[in-house]
Amino acid sequence: MEELPLDHFCEAPHCMRPAGHKAPKSRTNIEEYSWFCEEHIREYNAHWDYLKGLSPKEIEEEIRADILWRRPSWHKGNTFKTGDFGGREDVFELFQKHEEKRSQAKYQETLPEEVLKAIQVMKLSFPITIEELKRAYKEQVKKYHPDVNGGAKEAEEIIKSVNIAFRVIEKFLGHARS
Repeated sequence: MEELPLDHFCEAPHCMRPAGHKAPKSRTNIEEYSWFCEEHIREYNAHWDYLKGLSPKEIEEEIRADILWRRPSWHKGNTFKTGDFGGREDVFELFQKHEEKRSQAKYQETLPEEVLKAIQVMKLSFPITIEELKRAYKEQVKKYHPDVNGGAKEAEEIIKSVNIAFRVIEKFLGHARS
């Protein structure tokens, strides 16, 4: 059996037993202890509530602080920008690609279905400029023009869908010809 130290006595009222168990005095003062015998430490632990008296918001803050070992941290959330590297360069463009994907996803959530289909036909990704649209249109026409493909019906159908897609995106971007 383990010997209890005799330099502490139980701090419970009317108890003079040797105290071998220490317990924090309060939630705000965890470094200062009270000493209890085995019987009273069980009672103390049964009633100990670290979060007693805190509001739900304060409890949430306590949990968040414990997740990060009570070290300071800053939530980047949606405010992260490509240049936020603490003075370091994004050599492999990892964050650049992430930003592009996120902005594409944001745009694609709000685009009409016909515009999304037209963008796929044109083999583009949103956001796009009118110059990029025109460049993609010229590439598609050069590739699938019936004269280049020996009058193939398949190439003719692709050209028709490219023309329709071009007009849909052009109209969506607000650059439709009069």
